[in-house]
Amino acid sequence: MGHLQLDFHAIPKLHGRENYWQWRILLKTFLEANDLWKHNEPKEVAILVLHSK
Repeated sequence: MGHLQLDFHAIPKLHGRENYWQWRILLKTFLEANDLWKHNEPKEVAILVLHSK
């Protein structure tokens, strides 16, 4: 499974490598709450859901 690429340039304070773990925790929490996270990575369905938005 490839790595998910997200673009946060529109949110300057949240952009950059220094915020990677904050975003990972937020994204993981969101996906877990929606049953889209399994075995320390997003389920295949989660990637499809995120790409469709």
